Amino acid sequence: MQFEYSPYIPPLLIAAIVSAIVVIYAWMRRSASGALALFVLAIFVLEWILSYSLEIMGVGIETKYFWGVIEYIGIAFVPYGWLIFSISYSGQEQILSRRFLILTALIPSITVLLAWTTRWHGLVWSEYHIAGQGDFSALGVSHGPWFFVHLVYSYIIILIGAFLLVRVLFRRKGMYR
Repeated sequence: MQFEYSPYIPPLLIAAIVSAIVVIYAWMRRSASGALALFVLAIFVLEWILSYSLEIMGVGIETKYFWGVIEYIGIAFVPYGWLIFSISYSGQEQILSRRFLILTALIPSITVLLAWTTRWHGLVWSEYHIAGQGDFSALGVSHGPWFFVHLVYSYIIILIGAFLLVRVLFRRKGMYR
């Protein structure tokens, strides 16, 4: 694998550092409501940022493809982590049963497995190439049918998580708001 510098990397590295700080902060306060879920969410965000950075810096289609596929761990699980964080932070931990956690992780887990094997079936990416403009190049893809299943699932759980947090915003008083 070969890599080259890209001027788009410094902002991504700053975002990665912020995510790493959130990971450490949440871990140190993991006994607080929502902190463990925030820790997991921040890990997925950090993984996504780092693998995207390596995709952008990668030279050649195989390097970009490899990191683009690895990136799907974060892509698939960030919305899931957001939902778990939102439920936990909103004080509804009773919803987070083992069964709930497993069932809601099915689509992200299947998405990661299909992304890792998409070269053989095209369900996530029907085709891929290097897409570049100026000094920026990344993996360009045409999406397969499973991508849209994951897209709909992700937007639904992001909206549910946002609804839960907005509801908390209006229910809490004073400095806890």
